[in-house]
Amino acid sequence: RTDPASTVSNQPDRDAPSAEWSLVMARSFESLRLEMEKLKEPDRSLLIAHDMHEESIVDLSARFHLSVDGVKSRLKRSRQMIREALMAQDLSPR
Repeated sequence: RTDPASTVSNQPDRDAPSAEWSLVMARSFESLRLEMEKLKEPDRSLLIAHDMHEESIVDLSARFHLSVDGVKSRLKRSRQMIREALMAQDLSPR
């Protein structure tokens, strides 16, 4: 019977993210947060409620007193603004 502790390797974990990758991800999340903060209300709240809290468009329509098409349009426009802003940034490690 082999002791599991004796089979632990001193080799680095190849599945673990590198420090460089971790830095890129941290910058990406921070950039996303900052871009979301730039959205005006109710666009920011709609995006958070739908994309993060998975609230339905119909529920958001009633809650924000907007048409279903209005909610869809605001979500699409907000996502596009964030996508364009993030694509314009250089998130590579420095």
